[in-house]
Amino acid sequence: ILTAVTIPLIPAVGIFLLVNFMDRFEREPWFLRLSAFLWGAIIAIPAALFIETQLDSLLNSWPVSNANNIFVHALFQGLNAGITEETIKGLGLILLFIILRDEFDNVTDGIVYGALIGAGFAMVENFKYFATNGRDILAFLIVGRIILGWLGHSTFIACFGAALGYIRHTRSRWKQIIIPLIGYLLAVGLHSFFDFVDFQASEVIRTAAPDSSTINYALIAIIGNYIPPFLAQMGLLYM
Repeated sequence: ILTAVTIPLIPAVGIFLLVNFMDRFEREPWFLRLSAFLWGAIIAIPAALFIETQLDSLLNSWPVSNANNIFVHALFQGLNAGITEETIKGLGLILLFIILRDEFDNVTDGIVYGALIGAGFAMVENFKYFATNGRDILAFLIVGRIILGWLGHSTFIACFGAALGYIRHTRSRWKQIIIPLIGYLLAVGLHSFFDFVDFQASEVIRTAAPDSSTINYALIAIIGNYIPPFLAQMGLLYM
């Protein structure tokens, strides 16, 4: 219980400190930042969990007896998580963008609100992972979800937030449509690819023989899976 309650707070606090540093010259009101965080933690999680559970029940009814079926199954699992979660998190950004025009007026604001929504979502998701698997694979969870993946959810949705913030600076109608669409697709694409690789590699590790060399390749794939989000983080920090 202590592990499940305390460890997931670490990346959430880290993201709050990070966005405070990024937005230090014109900080958004504290209650708006808190609202973004709570959207991810309280509103987005139950909706995403319900939709993903329903779709997962359909996916789990498919046979996965061979490599091709395992690949397709992992692909649809990744798309399920990416599309569902980024859409629900993105709805919170759209509400902030529409309702709070004076407080959502540039790329930095979009990244800040997106990162906080992702932080709330990841914190509650981590509560679940550490509560259910904390005894069995604690070290793996700490490395994957805290050390390497602490910015994962925030990075994905911040891509969409940055795109929404960008269109405050343009009167071009096509840019106001295309740029947010690109940001949304980037968020969904990064998230779906990350989960697909994770599901596929985890399934290989689970089904392979203990002395099989494929386990080493799967572990390398899991570590390399953090490279695309890391590159996205560098781009967002640069902007």
